[in-house]
Order: sequence, then C-alpha cells, then structure tokens
Amino acid sequence: RPLSLVWRIEDGEPRVEVPPDEEIEAARAVVGFRRIQLDPAASTVRLESEGMSLGMGGIGKGWAAARVGDVLRGRGVHRFLIDAGGDVLVGDGPAAGEGWRVAIAGPGGETLTTWTVENMAVATSGDYARFREIDGVRYSHIIDPRTGRPAAWMPSVTVRYADAASADAYATAASVLGPDEALKFAERKPGLEVLLVLRDGTLRK
Repeated sequence: RPLSLVWRIEDGEPRVEVPPDEEIEAARAVVGFRRIQLDPAASTVRLESEGMSLGMGGIGKGWAAARVGDVLRGRGVHRFLIDAGGDVLVGDGPAAGEGWRVAIAGPGGETLTTWTVENMAVATSGDYARFREIDGVRYSHIIDPRTGRPAAWMPSVTVRYADAASADAYATAASVLGPDEALKFAERKPGLEVLLVLRDGTLRK
C-alpha cells in the first residue's frame, strides 16, 4: 500500500513525475507480507512497521464475488453469473449442458478469445484501464514489491480457477512475475489456467 501511495496511480493528486529513488526505497522498507503478524486465535492483524498499511486491491473483488457466490449457493441458487468489476464468478451454466461464455478483451476493447466456463472464476489484471502516463510512458497500477516500481511486463493477464479470491490474487501475481515465470507458476498450480496478452498483442498460455 505505501508504494501505491508513492506512485499515486489511482489515489490522491495525480503524480506528474517518476518518484525519486529514495522515496521508493523508503516505501519498500515498510511493505511485505512477512511484516504482517496474524493471530488467528484472537482474530487480529498487527503491522510490524510504522507507516505500513493494507490494501485489498489484489484480492478484494475476487473475495467479494466468492462470498456472494457462497450466499447464493446457500440459498439454493446454483445458476448465476457475478461480475465484480471485471472479476467474474459463474455457477452452473445458463441452460442445461451449456457454460457461460466469457470474452477476453484486447487493449482496444476487441475480443481476443472466448472461454466457456461453469462453476469457475475468471479474473483479469493489467493496465488496460488503470494506469498513469508520465512523460509519455504508461505506468501500471500494479506495483512490483521487489523493485518498488510498476509492473511493466504485460498489459493484461487473465486466469481461470475454481476459487474467485485466489483467481484475483493469481492474476495480480502473474502480472508481476512476467510471462515465463507466470506460466511456470501456473504449471505448479493444478486447475489454474493463465492467458497472457503481451505488449505486441500476441497471446501466451
């Protein structure tokens, strides 16, 4: 969260210049999941360093879609489509023997391909719609915590996975990892499928 505030891609007054290295490094010093202390017994979260804060951007929409899906199934509704701002969770198909058709868009809004899914989540991360231009360079809202700078590998990553919160998180992680590492990551996760849109418009999966 502190890195997002430094870059101000989405929050606060727009950044008009690239942050200086010392500002980025100061923010990097107070980010990282290893600095978060969880106490399941007490249901508490403690942030280890002063200046830390949490943002739910990496999993929030997927988690919300999953909870809505739980409510619907708990009430006997199994045929549904939930769209949480681009993170999609579907139940049984719209008709017997049919799945839901989810289109994957390109940078110009064109349909690159279509997935047919049932009881599955589809999540997309990237800089198609959420970015900031500084001196003619596009900077994604997704920050790589290893460098403190916006992820620059791919304009779009779409994943499908059974759990919506995990799908949201995996799409964000893949955006940071880059094409080769993202595909290797998917190979280690049974049931996870990844579709990458590269800067030149080509697809990898």
